[in-house]
Amino acid sequence: MNVQTDFTDNLSLPNGSFIDGEYRPAVSGKTFETTNPFNGDVIAALPTCASADVDAAVRSARAAFKSGLWSGLHPSDRTAVLGKLADLIMENAEELATMEALDAGKPITDCRSIDIPETANCIRWHGEAQDKLYDQIAPSSPDAVGMIVREPVGVVAAVLPWNFPLMMMAWKIGPALATGNSVVVKPAEQPSLTSLRLAELALEAGVPPGVLNVLTGSVATKGGTAGNGMNKFKPHDPIGAPNTHEWNHLEWPREFPLAYHEMSILLPHFLNEGRGTLDVYFSRVYNPIWTNPDGFTWMEALKAEDTVKCHVALTPTWSETSWFADYVLPMGVGAERHDITSYETHAGRWVSFRQPTFRRFAEIQAGGELPEGTRTFEYNPGEVWEENEFWIDLSWKIDPDGSLGIRAWFQSPDDPEKPLSDDEYYG
Repeated sequence: MNVQTDFTDNLSLPNGSFIDGEYRPAVSGKTFETTNPFNGDVIAALPTCASADVDAAVRSARAAFKSGLWSGLHPSDRTAVLGKLADLIMENAEELATMEALDAGKPITDCRSIDIPETANCIRWHGEAQDKLYDQIAPSSPDAVGMIVREPVGVVAAVLPWNFPLMMMAWKIGPALATGNSVVVKPAEQPSLTSLRLAELALEAGVPPGVLNVLTGSVATKGGTAGNGMNKFKPHDPIGAPNTHEWNHLEWPREFPLAYHEMSILLPHFLNEGRGTLDVYFSRVYNPIWTNPDGFTWMEALKAEDTVKCHVALTPTWSETSWFADYVLPMGVGAERHDITSYETHAGRWVSFRQPTFRRFAEIQAGGELPEGTRTFEYNPGEVWEENEFWIDLSWKIDPDGSLGIRAWFQSPDDPEKPLSDDEYYG
């Protein structure tokens, strides 16, 4: 789309979101109008991005990150690319200043003398700084080495306000790109044009496709859900067995109460009433004797060998329930590495991340990745399991020849003779 202005006869404006190195319409096909705040004239029609567009952008960013084309690039090479991007910003300063003035309503003199130069300077500064910040060696005993290592975290979401679109985008993408991350940018719906153009210039400078993505739209515009969609992004379901169609009346009773999960409050009562028995019960990083108000009922059930024939406590620390277990297996503390909690009542999401220290140290010593199929417990003195790996291996081993129909759901897609790795489980 072209627009007549006093500054240029023909200004080519972006008309799509920027995903995987190209402009795209919204999956829904919906658009919204961005207007000149000075006179209300329509400048362009941009995609009203929603959750499907967010998913596409995050998948692109994640694939680009895992490819190593940017995250694995030598720091000096990233410095050169970001320096080239800063040069391109200044070479296209008049175009960017005009676009910013039209879209944000800023005086073009400010855009020319402040916004554009400061954007270029910010990108260049972070590009130059990232190979001059060193890691650290922490004080430790003679037989150990404690290292603080800075690494890219993966996909970064950056949400921008309306008042300094280009400069604030540089403040966010500068450090993120310099350190090897991939970025999904959500500019304010009022001024989105320069954010899109900057992503296009980054591609021209040598930033690989998918590393920098820009989504347009907002919850503040009619039908827009991009902001909410970024908060509510969920990865695809992990590889594993499908949901069962059989009903376990001990764990999900007919007298369905106002409770959820495995009905831990009621289970010992059902066992003590003689409704059934458990061949094996895992208390799974959970201390029912202490946590539940009827802990003594739990104690009674766990002590009856004909009711709970084998009790395995999966716990990071010793607990009251462990006293009544046949086996106690150390399990990783805290949330699993890939847990994502997202609530519709909150405009946000919480990501719990735990990377086993000894396993990560082994990766550093090996100079990169560990052999495929290795498990976390192999790299720590206490043989502490990561919970997902435990369940995968257990499911694999109870069906050694596949006759139970269980093994097939937990075999590696690359090698059916091996169980899933944790990374394969989450795709």
